[in-house]
Amino acid sequence: MSEKRPGPSVERPHGNTVVWRYMGLDKFLDVLLNRRLYFTPMGELTDKYEAMLPKRDYERMQRRWKEELTSDEVNHRVYELFSRLFDLRDRTVVSSWSKGPDESYGLWKIYLGGARAGVAIRTTVSRIERALSNSGDGLGKQVLVAQVNYGHSLGPEEPSWEQIVTRKTPYYEYEREVRCFLLLAPVAETVEPSGFWEGKGLIPPPASRGPRALGRHLPVDLEELVQELYISPFAGKWLRDVVVQLLRSIESPLADRVKTSHVRDA
Repeated sequence: MSEKRPGPSVERPHGNTVVWRYMGLDKFLDVLLNRRLYFTPMGELTDKYEAMLPKRDYERMQRRWKEELTSDEVNHRVYELFSRLFDLRDRTVVSSWSKGPDESYGLWKIYLGGARAGVAIRTTVSRIERALSNSGDGLGKQVLVAQVNYGHSLGPEEPSWEQIVTRKTPYYEYEREVRCFLLLAPVAETVEPSGFWEGKGLIPPPASRGPRALGRHLPVDLEELVQELYISPFAGKWLRDVVVQLLRSIESPLADRVKTSHVRDA
């Protein structure tokens, strides 16, 4: 299968890069029983800076426009920019993974949210791409995989869609995120955005813009996706036994890939 790579403006990690996905038992059961992976709409992510143009980049663009265009033309350009940003934000769905050779105690705690039962899928970038090779929006678009860039600016040039949806503020750099993402077909006409930004660069979405993209469950090849499956370090031996028995009855090749977490936390 030929690899579907993002454009040159963003970085695709090497195919052998190890990545992790931590999840509670309920989410894992959905993945296992339905053989699907949930992609979250960007507008529903907790970080409200997601897919927003950094303030310093917007101000730089506006200064350049003011030197070249009339006041009315500048206002029209601003309107077009924000309309495009909000439209792309509403239509992009993502699945987030964390890069690193080993488990992360901190990410176990964050993604389990206080629960004790959960798992972590250990895999590689190439395995994710192969596992999702038959997924897409039904119109020929395929899932892309790229390294998230952490920073307060996207650079001097006008950013691409891929740059915008794979940029996060440095506050989240500990996640070391590798992002799978897909741009869905439009769900509504673009409507006029309201407001500009607040705080440190956040351009808030309008209070109401009509229908937005819903989360998308994409079919996934579990045997390809799961290289190893780690059991939560906060659960007892019972969880490993239950997961192994479940896998033997549903996806038997995965039963031998179950691992006990190396984290030891009473």
